[in-house]
Amino acid sequence: MCSAIPVVGGVSGKAYYTEDAAAVVPADAATVTFASTIKYATVAIVGGTANDVLAAGPSSAITSVFTGDTLMLTSEGGSASAGAYEELFRTVAFSVNGHMAERHEARTVTLKFFVCHSDSVCSDATEMEVTVTPLNDVPVVGVTGTFTYTQSAAGLAVLANAVLTDADDASLQSATVKITNVFVGDELEFTLPSDSTLQGTYTAATGQLRLVGGATLAQYQSALRAVTFRSTIG
Repeated sequence: MCSAIPVVGGVSGKAYYTEDAAAVVPADAATVTFASTIKYATVAIVGGTANDVLAAGPSSAITSVFTGDTLMLTSEGGSASAGAYEELFRTVAFSVNGHMAERHEARTVTLKFFVCHSDSVCSDATEMEVTVTPLNDVPVVGVTGTFTYTQSAAGLAVLANAVLTDADDASLQSATVKITNVFVGDELEFTLPSDSTLQGTYTAATGQLRLVGGATLAQYQSALRAVTFRSTIG
């Protein structure tokens, strides 16, 4: 006996997506069963974010448009076969646009699949989950410029234009500035801003200045910009 409504099968369990990875195809075993034709179908994201995206592969019979949290699949000629929708469901890909800023824990979204013969004859919702795992993006230090220093002159602010960014965190725990090929007499000096809670230690033997303490990116940036280089022994 044929079903009175379309049936979506093969959509269950979990799929997994990692930040910055290629899109995942969660329903590659989907089936669509119905004796007549299908007018349209939808795949909706439930519990997602504004950056979550669904896209379907190319089809000569069906157009796909993603708006908000829903991928709408519509037959070009008003109707297409259940097999054509089944094939397109198997290409639906989930991904996330851009960085998952300040996210450190995995989250789960639900995908809901529907197909409709008409506005009043639709399948039951078939659901599956996608686990979305963020990456811990590392902080980035931007420094430009080339400097010339004269022996025994006043300290030179070599990091005056330093810029700190971090896609995932608004604060840092430490920062290090190191002189490569350090010579006796080379020094990194620093004067922390008056409102800074950071502590700094310079080790002459290694030419390394280490700043420690929980503080905002802006506070670390100000501290780095205060670092100067000087050398007293030629």
